[in-house]
Amino acid sequence: MRHTLTITIIGVLVLVSMALENRTNAIPALARKYKTSCLTCHSMTPRLNAFGEAVRLNGFRWPDADAATRKETDEEKRKEEPVKLGAESYKKVWPKAVWPSDIPGTVPLGIRDRTFFRSILGKGDSPFDRVGWELEFFTAAALGDDVSMWGHFNVEGEVVSFAEAKDKEKVKTKVVVWLTLENLGNNLGLPSEDLVNLELGIIGFEEHDLPHYRSHSTYRVFTQKAFYTGMRVPYPSGFMEKDLYKLRRGPGAMVYGFTSWMQYALGYQIGMQEGGGTDQNVGFFQLAYKLGGMDHYGRTKQSFQFGHQENSLGLGLFASIGEAKVQESEATARMKDTFWRFGVDTRWRHRDFTLHAGTMIGRHNKPYGTLNSERVDLKSWFVAPEYYWFPWLMTGLRYEQEDIDVPGTLNLGDLERRRFHPYVTLLHRANLRFTLEGLFYEDRRHNASGVHLDDDEITFVIDITI
Repeated sequence: MRHTLTITIIGVLVLVSMALENRTNAIPALARKYKTSCLTCHSMTPRLNAFGEAVRLNGFRWPDADAATRKETDEEKRKEEPVKLGAESYKKVWPKAVWPSDIPGTVPLGIRDRTFFRSILGKGDSPFDRVGWELEFFTAAALGDDVSMWGHFNVEGEVVSFAEAKDKEKVKTKVVVWLTLENLGNNLGLPSEDLVNLELGIIGFEEHDLPHYRSHSTYRVFTQKAFYTGMRVPYPSGFMEKDLYKLRRGPGAMVYGFTSWMQYALGYQIGMQEGGGTDQNVGFFQLAYKLGGMDHYGRTKQSFQFGHQENSLGLGLFASIGEAKVQESEATARMKDTFWRFGVDTRWRHRDFTLHAGTMIGRHNKPYGTLNSERVDLKSWFVAPEYYWFPWLMTGLRYEQEDIDVPGTLNLGDLERRRFHPYVTLLHRANLRFTLEGLFYEDRRHNASGVHLDDDEITFVIDITI
């Protein structure tokens, strides 16, 4: 364990030293492709700004509202020529020839290192009670005119050094890959080719969530997710097979589309990438609408100097419905628990100020199988203002509440909690970020014995991408 921690710390120091040299090649794959700054697409890496959202929706290409000139626009903006896999003339003789495509001229690979140091207030026996790290390799590429892909592989670990659990290390890996077949709208007789795109693989990366306050790392600049993303049914100890549903990506298929100011996604997942198992199935729907600011093709009538500055209002909703198998013990039968979630959110941007707010409600109809036949209701809400003091310095504060209504006969304690989540994050360089955040509970969950289940904490994060 100590060897792993030492290697991690050394690796972070090496990467930081590289960033401090401020070399022009220390930028992610798409920035290399277009020879532009990370801040073209990001407001506070890895968070996407409005133009970055347009690039993502347009298959990691330079966006253009006119489908007829979109290819020429991307060819004009990119500074790295792809490798052609067949001549354009092959299209005229198809199916007697393979449809032409291309691949990136160089491997579109990015590397991200994130390390955090966490102190649990009033509980640990050292300045840092947890040290976590994540090394991520990711790729995003357009493969010809109508196909794109995203993939990442990461290794992450956490060292726990409480007095009662000295020097325990947890290490896990993740693989995420999806392929997108784009611009199917015209083939279906729709007025816009962007209204239907098909995504296959690990889906729901940005869409199995509220539209404007997503829990995925391309939005989050802090380590702690909001309550609503992880609302789970609590179980008594010894329960054999639990329903572990939360808002999370997983294997499946998804259809999504967009216009200038609207976007939607409709997906079906078979199991979850983390927890739930393959016996859990869930369908989800996301809808978002934007008023003002930059549209989904990178067009705007406003004038602003930096990517985070925009005058706009976003409105969104999310809904999911699914089922999972639960089982109390080997002596009892497996039973089906059906569940749903419904949430709405909003994001108001005015120059350097942003205000997020949202709420999520949910229900599990029979999560305890034969142990208890009562349903469980869940609800959560949050409000989160943020302010950019400079393009490289942003502060924020999230206040949130969660309440899970469990059957009293199970004696699981009080499961209502409220907390403040302040954070300050700064860019030392466009691809090197430092964040300091805290969690401070106004009301904590308690088990049946009265022992609280939540701790105040302070976390320092180093995040670098090359």
